[in-house]
Amino acid sequence: MNSTQNFDRPQESGKPLFHLLAVGVLGWGFSAVASIVWFFATVSDPGLAGVAAPFYAWIVGFIPGALLMIGYGAFRLFSHKTTFKTLAWAVGVYSMPVVVSTLVFNLFVSSQPLAVQGGDDVMMFSAFGGPLFFFLYVVGMFVGFFLRERPLRQVLFVITGPPLAGVFFIVCVFLWFTFTSSHWKSRGAFTFDLRSVQWQDPGLVVEGTLQVHDEKSAVVHAFYRDRSGETGRGEPVDSFQLGGATFGGLGWTKDPVRFQKNTSHQIRLRWSRLRTTSLNSEREVIFTLRSGPDYFRGNLLKEFRIPVNPDNATLEVLESTLRPISRGGKMGYVNRADKMIIEPQFDWADDFSEGLAVVRIESKFGFIDLTGNRVIECIYQHATRFSEGKAAVGLQWKAGYIDKTGKEAIAFLYDMAHPFSDGRARVRIDGKDGYIDSAGRMVIKPQWQMADDFSDGLAAVRINDKWAFIDHSGKIVILPRFDGFQKFSSGRASVMLGNRWRAIDKKGNWISERPQ
Repeated sequence: MNSTQNFDRPQESGKPLFHLLAVGVLGWGFSAVASIVWFFATVSDPGLAGVAAPFYAWIVGFIPGALLMIGYGAFRLFSHKTTFKTLAWAVGVYSMPVVVSTLVFNLFVSSQPLAVQGGDDVMMFSAFGGPLFFFLYVVGMFVGFFLRERPLRQVLFVITGPPLAGVFFIVCVFLWFTFTSSHWKSRGAFTFDLRSVQWQDPGLVVEGTLQVHDEKSAVVHAFYRDRSGETGRGEPVDSFQLGGATFGGLGWTKDPVRFQKNTSHQIRLRWSRLRTTSLNSEREVIFTLRSGPDYFRGNLLKEFRIPVNPDNATLEVLESTLRPISRGGKMGYVNRADKMIIEPQFDWADDFSEGLAVVRIESKFGFIDLTGNRVIECIYQHATRFSEGKAAVGLQWKAGYIDKTGKEAIAFLYDMAHPFSDGRARVRIDGKDGYIDSAGRMVIKPQWQMADDFSDGLAAVRINDKWAFIDHSGKIVILPRFDGFQKFSSGRASVMLGNRWRAIDKKGNWISERPQ
């Protein structure tokens, strides 16, 4: 007698299989309902999780249902009311559609751009696909109930048919979603040629050329992403240059950019605070272009995943950088790999700048080098980081500047002194701010009650409750009219007028957010 005839013998009907599957699916459903009840009974403010809980409860209920079915099957097996073959079939039939649908979903997600993987459409598929799949399983069981006396093959087909049809339906939806998506249709519209990746301390600069092969209107965005173990982090770009325009703030263009066909655009992406070590992995920059009025409401057109792993030589330089850390009430320094380099011994410690760091012991400030040696003793009442070869310090209630040997570089003549920036240092005498040069000459006499340091050739000063900008000679080049400001960088500054922030150039003219 062949195996097929064996399979169709009356004693191998689908009834025992149906009994086991009925226990599993009922346990599955009751466990899912119990998880929903438990969630809302224990969480006082469910928020968005409360919306998702009913949709994902089927995942929670799957394993308890399987364990209940296997336990019941083992009991019947030891009671000689079923066979091991039937129990194995039950486990396979119960698990197969779930395993297949999970594999299909993960395959779909992994084939999508990163921006799509975490998008609402994928979440919708995972939320609605599970309950739909479970419903189809119940449909299969309902039909199987009337055919449970039939041969095993027929019962298997009837029970697994609806959920497997659901898997096929999901595959079709996934394929339709992929091949009708905007990022598939515009897959050839843009290319990106990477020119350089520069890790700094801290910071990252990525430069390249965006080639446009089809006329498109798009909002541009970029963020950095790394993976460390099971966790990862993303960091929006601090500023980027697109053609002749510079953007900052949230890391994307405010308005869509109109890209002409067969044009190229120079891209420069800059992160000012990023740090990396050999412990990080999969470091990459995600550069995206979206259609629509803004980044949040736009459809993805193109996503570039740019690898930015530093080479070993760069990593050695970066990992030699130290940062302060507090342990047991004292501060010391660790490297990028969190290895303790300078043991905790200071009451306060600052970041290193130009090879030296400010530290405090009790109430006095001094400086140490990268080995922890105290190269300038803690004798000062206050101190700032070294900048342009000098540090502002306070002694006997007057402020001046010292060099890296601790020798006086600029006499202690000021009530307050700030670090050098852009060749100028802000000092205060008799309640007024002015500026000195690196030789200690007063190049802009003290005359403002509030002022800021120079940056990109200009400094903000407060005149009659409004902020203006002066040049290195002290001449007012942008009249006082702003309620707030950010420092100039790359020829541009953000200023607040009323309750609105806008960008100006170094002549005080408004800058359009749209590149030309």
